Amino acid sequence: MTAPEVSIVNDQDRLSISADAVVSLVRHVLDAESCVEGVEVAFVDDVCQSDLHLRFLGVAGPTDVITFPLDDDTPGGGLGEVVISTDTAVRQAADHPEAPIDGDPNREVLLYVVHGVLHLLGYDDLDEDSAATMSRRQDELFAAWWAMNGTTQ
Repeated sequence: MTAPEVSIVNDQDRLSISADAVVSLVRHVLDAESCVEGVEVAFVDDVCQSDLHLRFLGVAGPTDVITFPLDDDTPGGGLGEVVISTDTAVRQAADHPEAPIDGDPNREVLLYVVHGVLHLLGYDDLDEDSAATMSRRQDELFAAWWAMNGTTQ
């Protein structure tokens, strides 16, 4: 079986993004969820993320992750796009001083990758129960991937 296509767009200069790590992590999540569709992951700054947040969700200001699922009729297919603000990751990393994030913005970004892909797969965090389910799955997937790959990142 062919590995899902993962495209990376890096439109920010705040953090150094390891494309290899992102591709590996996305494929890990997709494999764990039995999905073979491709994903695009874009890394942007707060200015761009704020614009997308307002334009598509009607909310002013930046956010960590925005996802754009593709419908089944979209030419070229794929699951969708995950857009991540690295500026937000830098600010919020300190809120996660425990392992495996350890307050590291680069690890925070990787956690956002898992979060975004889970959204594309249908998980949501709109109510307490679904947020808890999504958070548990996110933490399981990230911890498993980090245990296998973290020392090389």
